[in-house]
Amino acid sequence: MRQPLTKNKNQIADQINTFEARGATNINDGIFSAAEYLLKQPPNGRRVIILISDDVGTDAGGQGTRDIVTEAIASDSVLYNLKIPGYNPPATIFAASMIPGLVNIRKVMDATGGEEFDVKDVANLDAVFSALIQRIKTRYTLGYYTTANGAGGKPHKLDVRLVSSFGKKGRDYNILAKNGYYVH
Repeated sequence: MRQPLTKNKNQIADQINTFEARGATNINDGIFSAAEYLLKQPPNGRRVIILISDDVGTDAGGQGTRDIVTEAIASDSVLYNLKIPGYNPPATIFAASMIPGLVNIRKVMDATGGEEFDVKDVANLDAVFSALIQRIKTRYTLGYYTTANGAGGKPHKLDVRLVSSFGKKGRDYNILAKNGYYVH
């Protein structure tokens, strides 16, 4: 975590402007820890986890994809991935692909309703980050009360769809939505 929860945009900007990509990456524990933090310190408003990484994990950490998805959904968080170019030699990328238990970032994004933003050049990170913030601001929040007698603390499936008159999903529109929720 580069910055604890704050409304101070300058503190956030300072962290983004001083961002350096280097070293080993434990993506698993990074996402899990962020979701855990948001569960314990819930902000008023949207809960967003922004992963800035080349997506080459080098340490599986203590949490697998299932636990990460569970914690993110429990904290009502959305994972966005700002994928930056990596400076890893091919041997490092190959070695990382052989590490068991590395998080499936796509699966976490799909489960939480997030998406990936491809940063072609780190010099453009602020522009891509601005586009991400605009995207977050334009998302709708739908809510409902379930009449199901589901057990508290257990995951429940959620499927958001549009009627066929809106066209074909993937061609005419895209839905980015969580695929589950927890009864508290």
